Amino acid sequence: MFRHMMRTLGEERLVVVIILYCFWYHIYLNGSPKVMEWIKEKDIFSKTYTFVPIVDGGHWNLLILCNLRKSFNNNYSLCMILLHSFIISEPLKAEPTIRKFVKDLYHTQGKLASSRTIASILLLLPKVPQQRNGEECGVFTLYYIYLFLKSAPATFSFASYPYFVLF
Repeated sequence: MFRHMMRTLGEERLVVVIILYCFWYHIYLNGSPKVMEWIKEKDIFSKTYTFVPIVDGGHWNLLILCNLRKSFNNNYSLCMILLHSFIISEPLKAEPTIRKFVKDLYHTQGKLASSRTIASILLLLPKVPQQRNGEECGVFTLYYIYLFLKSAPATFSFASYPYFVLF
């Protein structure tokens, strides 16, 4: 189903994005150093968007890293977007772990980034469709990827944000 959805978007939409394997973040949370080696091979700093499916405690949500390839000096377009289908579960409690993950991404790629610099990257939590029960979060995560890619500009900009939640 997911591959079919991606094919309907067209190749031009997919060249600006990298989608990480869905359990890499979970493996990272469990302390495996191998994950950063796998991510390094993806060359995430060459793309406009990096999609990080987050599976934590049996719940799925989506982290989108925007414009990591830009320098911190031009951080007006650097941001992280957390799309969460079950807002009741307090998604921002994961923020410290997300920021540590992003810092480790920079270090793995040989880029220096202090905790203060990583803290300066905006973490946005837009309103998105919400699940009705405890079993739909994975489907919503796939849906968010599709919606975002369907209308994502080649370079993320706050001028048109949040274009992807306008259904």
